[in-house]
Amino acid sequence: MCDSVKQDKQECAGHLIVPPPACLCSDIPVQGGPNRTSCAEQYNVGNCNAAFIKDTIEDIPEGYCQLTCGKCGCSSTITQVLQKLQANTFLQAATQTGMKAQFDLPGFTATVMAPSDAAFTTALKGFPLSSMTNEELLALLQLHVLPPVPTLMTPWTTPFFVTNPSLPTWLGAGNTLVAGRATAAGINFTVSAPIGPAANIITADQEAGRSFVNLLDGVLALPANAVPVPLPAAGSGPNNGIGIVTFNMTTPAAPPAMAVSTAG
Repeated sequence: MCDSVKQDKQECAGHLIVPPPACLCSDIPVQGGPNRTSCAEQYNVGNCNAAFIKDTIEDIPEGYCQLTCGKCGCSSTITQVLQKLQANTFLQAATQTGMKAQFDLPGFTATVMAPSDAAFTTALKGFPLSSMTNEELLALLQLHVLPPVPTLMTPWTTPFFVTNPSLPTWLGAGNTLVAGRATAAGINFTVSAPIGPAANIITADQEAGRSFVNLLDGVLALPANAVPVPLPAAGSGPNNGIGIVTFNMTTPAAPPAMAVSTAG
């Protein structure tokens, strides 16, 4: 980050590695005692308004789990970012399959690889989304959603992609993507599925609550006979709402650490 007191604006621009988050809102889990669980778990059991969420230590005066519990007015959801990117077909598919309910939750943590509308038009060859069964469509969407980085519980962002990692998907069952360096001008990274051509990331690392969204110029190919993971049922969350999906993050290992140098 840049010290704006000691450096002028030009120096700051030259040395800024990662831009500051669009929403300065914490999401710190409960730090100790019998209530120590993740913020998603606190949300799912209806603890967001519990006294221990608000009664925090001096270093966290705002309270625990602010973002996940929907206390941050400045945070965008995945749905809002998809609308901003005009990924309307992907959002329509998410609505049709029920996945949008997760995208509307600020505590949902994942990286969404959303194909553009033009990419869907090419992939569907002019046919409507209704030409796919709901099960096929849900599996296709889950192939385009990455659970957090194993062991780190942070979403995948493109700086991780310099090591060409394998990217587990929500679809699971060995349906991993592979990130790589792009060869097209103006494009930094690609992602590819086990079958079919790679897709370029044309807009990267759009912040959406605890998640990030990347816009692709292609739809990744769905393997034959892919079976989607069931979504949480209504009533699985507080106030008869939908619970936040949490992922099993035990394997595989996290990608190797990277050295980052500043410009200038």
